[in-house]
Amino acid sequence: MEYLHVAGLEHSYGSQRVLENVSFSIRAGERLCLLGPSGCGKTTTLQVLAGFVKPDRGQVTIKGEPLDGMPPEKRNIGIMFQNYALFPHMSVFDNVAFGLRMRGLEKKEITTRVGDALTLVRLPHTASKRPAQLSGGEQQRIAFARAIVIRPRLLLLDEPFSNLDARLRLEMRTELLDLLRELDVATVMVTHDQEEAMAIADRIAVMYKGRIEQIDIPNEVYSNPSSLFVARFVGETNVFDGRAMGHDKVMVDGLGEFSVRKNQSIANNSKVKLLVRPEHIELAEKADMNGQWNTVEGTVERLLFLGHRTEWVVRKGEARFLVWQSQPHSLMRKVGDTVTLRWRPSDCFLVASEHVNA
Repeated sequence: MEYLHVAGLEHSYGSQRVLENVSFSIRAGERLCLLGPSGCGKTTTLQVLAGFVKPDRGQVTIKGEPLDGMPPEKRNIGIMFQNYALFPHMSVFDNVAFGLRMRGLEKKEITTRVGDALTLVRLPHTASKRPAQLSGGEQQRIAFARAIVIRPRLLLLDEPFSNLDARLRLEMRTELLDLLRELDVATVMVTHDQEEAMAIADRIAVMYKGRIEQIDIPNEVYSNPSSLFVARFVGETNVFDGRAMGHDKVMVDGLGEFSVRKNQSIANNSKVKLLVRPEHIELAEKADMNGQWNTVEGTVERLLFLGHRTEWVVRKGEARFLVWQSQPHSLMRKVGDTVTLRWRPSDCFLVASEHVNA
């Protein structure tokens, strides 16, 4: 059932349009991630939900109740800011209790709620400390405790991992996901990191130039991107120019004809982009003569061993293939070797020229 509904948000800063007909809905307890590069409108969308920005047009409702004109302090929305925004002169207890005191709760109720929130994030022993005495990961959890202690009807997370180093970011991603599952609160998260979005979100809304390019479950966004921009933003991909030959064939410039997954929306003889993820390309002993695989023979131009995988660049004429392989035998090849690449038709897809927003 629809819980949060956002309809037709439009907003500009002077002559710069930052939101253009942004619309989406989420269910109670659902986690939606707004994913996109800097300047795409995702943070402005979050600020509209919080009440910090009044949109030029559009409406936001929670359980059918319009939020138009409602000030931020009346919306009962929990917010975890990118920089955590902890008060440095206050103790951890007072930081978490701040929103409850602003709401006029009794001292006993505040003590109980703050204790529960700190226990939830496994930091009850830090209550008397100042933020400067905490690690980055601990500060993040305290900021989260402050956001949820008010028992919000909507939780907003603004780039929650951006201030953490790479290893701690991975650890905190798992912890945050566990906390969100335990709370079961409707959540909208903003990030530019596709791995964070994939790991945490039930659905992802990919934004570009103030618009939502695609909104779907993570697997669909990755496996069936609606545009070249989406394909490139949510992961690495090989891109080749070609022309559609029916609904399941493509003639690629300089490489020949390949089979692809069927796409009824692609017009015959139209200009298209062929997209193949690097992890879907394999090394083959020889070309597939039965037509069950697409195959290309090329020359190894570069090899990078990264431990968990080897990255290849294989050249065929003017075209270059990025290939990710985990097989041990891949280390036996070297730059200059001739190799045969193969990939399944079901693992590549076409994007029509009118959907090439990149």
